[in-house]
Formats: sequence, C-alpha cells, structure tokens
Amino acid sequence: MMWPVGEDPRWRAVGAACGLVGPAAFVAGWAAVGATTAGYSPARQPISDLARIGAPHRLAMTAALVVYGLCLLCAAPVLGRALGRSLLAAAVALLGVSALGVAAFPLTPAAHSTGDAAHAAFAVTGYLAAAATPLVGAVALRARGERLGAAVSLLAALVAAAALVLALSLTDPGLAQRVGLGVTDLWLMVTAAAVAVGSAGPAPRTALG
Repeated sequence: MMWPVGEDPRWRAVGAACGLVGPAAFVAGWAAVGATTAGYSPARQPISDLARIGAPHRLAMTAALVVYGLCLLCAAPVLGRALGRSLLAAAVALLGVSALGVAAFPLTPAAHSTGDAAHAAFAVTGYLAAAATPLVGAVALRARGERLGAAVSLLAALVAAAALVLALSLTDPGLAQRVGLGVTDLWLMVTAAAVAVGSAGPAPRTALG
C-alpha cells in the first residue's frame, strides 16, 4: 500500500520525525559507543569497528544502525515528495538500505571474510548515497528557485563526497568518515525539520532555504 505522503499532514509529520530521529540516533550512537569503548580512536578508526563481531558494545552500535536505516526508509518518500524529486526519495532509501546492510553484515575478527566483503559493498553504496542525497536536494531546490538552499546543499554534497573519498583512501579513515556522513546527516535533519514545520498545512515550500 502506498503511503499518502504529501496529501495527509499526519504522514508528513511521521516521515519528517523519522528524518530527524534516524540521523540523530546514528550520530549519538557512534559518539556514545566510541566514547565508552576503551582504546577506540574516532579520529582513526571507522564506525564499523564499533559494531564489529566481538566489540564490547556492538549491540548498541548495531541498534543505532538499524534505527537509522529504518527511519530513513520511512522518511524517504516524505522528503522526496516535499522537495518534488523522486530521485531524492531513492537516494535516502538507498542510504537506509545500506545502513541495514552494514548492520546485517558486521566486520569479523578474521580479515578478508565473505561477511567483510558484503559489509564493504554496503558501506561503499552508503557513501555514494550519502553524497548523492544533498546533491539531489540541491538540484531540487534550485529548480524551485531557492538559491540559498541549493547553494548550501551543493556545498554539503561536495564536502560529503570529498570526505568519503578520503575515508576510502586513508589508512585511518575515522575522522573523514564522520565528517562525510555527518554532513549528510545534518542536511537530512535540517530538511526534515523544514518538512515538519509545514506538516500541519500544505506541503512545505522550502527546505534549507
């Protein structure tokens, strides 16, 4: 059954709330779990190390990933409808699916396992979706004549893409990964907040602008 996103303000409110809760839970998860894991360096080590099989708080980090993924799947059609771009909905949904895939295939203690290959595939897909999300948003906002929002979104896309490329190429990717994903998560939360503000009336005119 298709959700009546855009027609029913209650559905927009739910989707917008998910767009806020999911990214916030993910960021809070890796920040809190990283801070309580002895010997872990967020500047050097990737987020996936916190959910690695055998990690002391892997269940908490896995739960944050699952909440993130499910919330993005819920928010995707609402954000896409709000900005008038089905491609935005696809990018957000792909990011959500990637998060669920990363959670389903955690890193293993043994290197080069089949599980690690699946994990890497979902992680790279998530990076691509994370960079594409604000980029598609920039195109949507530009088409609506919202130049400031489009410029901010384009900057977010460029920063996210550059940081995530660095994360793939550096030996110590932790900081670059957090910057890249964090920029996209901030973009999602701001956009979801704009949708939430308009959820009591007609579809909101703007996001990030």
